[in-house]
Amino acid sequence: MGKQRYLSPNSLMLVDASQLAKKSIEKEWIDTQVRTKMCCSIKSDTKGNKQVRTALAITRFDKQSTEQFDQEFEKTFYEGDYQAMASVYAVGAKLLIEDGDIIAGRQAIEEFWKTACERAKTVRMKRFIRTEEFESSGDLGYRRNTVTLEIPTKESKTVTHVIKSITVWKREADGIWRMIQDISNRNVPLDLGQFTYGVAVGDQAKA
Repeated sequence: MGKQRYLSPNSLMLVDASQLAKKSIEKEWIDTQVRTKMCCSIKSDTKGNKQVRTALAITRFDKQSTEQFDQEFEKTFYEGDYQAMASVYAVGAKLLIEDGDIIAGRQAIEEFWKTACERAKTVRMKRFIRTEEFESSGDLGYRRNTVTLEIPTKESKTVTHVIKSITVWKREADGIWRMIQDISNRNVPLDLGQFTYGVAVGDQAKA
């Protein structure tokens, strides 16, 4: 007759606790993979949203996420990746700038950023974003920013222009926050003849 094994109630409790801990770790690992996949591999959806570069994809509308977004957005601007810049706008977003008509739709916004990146590279412009205020409620949020442009002149000097902007954001079905309204204006008018090659990068407020 083989030996029989007996487990005390305390032993059963230890076994159950071990199994629960294992299941908890497995669940946490799976949840992490899902969140990572949502953030880093956003696929096109039925609204025509394009893949968003990882650091540009805001999944939480908080200080850390928006500051990270600003840094990545500037990096993307200098790289001239206007398509990635446009991907942070909703399909039907509107861009309102001084001295120009409303730029409506992501495709038009993409063309705007393409021109802006090319002009900035031509005149060696630098730009910096600073968030002054942000708030969100439910699936809507807004940000108030200051954008500083530093533009070399024909006289080898640097002219600084400050732009004020308000952006309205919406969390869409894929969990990503995208801009639906982008409104900006500059503090003072630009002198078109002042800059290198006669091109004012800031003649469109966001350029």
